[in-house]
Amino acid sequence: MEPHTTSSTWLRGVAGTLTAQGLDAAALFADAGLDLAALEDPDRYWPTEQISRLWRLAAERSGNPAVALMNPHVAAPAHYGVVGYAMMSSANLLVGLERLIRYLQLVSDAASISLVPQAGGRCVRLDLFGRNSTVPRQRSEYGLLTLLTFCRWMTGRKLRPLWASFSFGPPLDEGPYSEAFQCPLRFDADFNGFCVSDLDLASKLPTGLAARADLHDQVARVELDRLNTPTITHRAQEAI
Repeated sequence: MEPHTTSSTWLRGVAGTLTAQGLDAAALFADAGLDLAALEDPDRYWPTEQISRLWRLAAERSGNPAVALMNPHVAAPAHYGVVGYAMMSSANLLVGLERLIRYLQLVSDAASISLVPQAGGRCVRLDLFGRNSTVPRQRSEYGLLTLLTFCRWMTGRKLRPLWASFSFGPPLDEGPYSEAFQCPLRFDADFNGFCVSDLDLASKLPTGLAARADLHDQVARVELDRLNTPTITHRAQEAI
């Protein structure tokens, strides 16, 4: 079975979050079996088990189980690579999220995002995959917060979800969650996600432009084709 992987562009965002908290990102990456310097290669993808290990180490060494929530107001369009640009060029937030779902494999095939209809809106559900180990809560928290922050940045306002849900139990301190998500919180829920109102989903994006969206769609499709038909060099790198 092929391992699930995540792109260098996404991991660069993780490294920035850890560094902003005064942690030694290079040491954490090395101890997790990741090469911080190699993240400069946008074509590299990294095994999800090592990313889970990275978050466990970060929580342990920081002494802060909410380490993934400590950078809640920094927008991260670059973390999504070309997918982020495709989202930004969309007419509204709903179309942007649909583009994310369509091209998510370019960011990671260790994740699945779906839109679940709810009264008054839709829930953005995030499912993360491990191979032989449990996914740490920090990976889910970081993924949800990064996406929500990007949605806020795209709409140009402080988008507040109707609620956010987490599949794990309540933490000892809910403060970081309240600060980050700014909405009612649900723990021990059926899934990890946040619910966005229909009004917010229909919000026009200031960066939306149909011609630019078509261009980014073309680029994303080419990248998907390239990813799904890797070169001999790429296959050798993955094997090593």
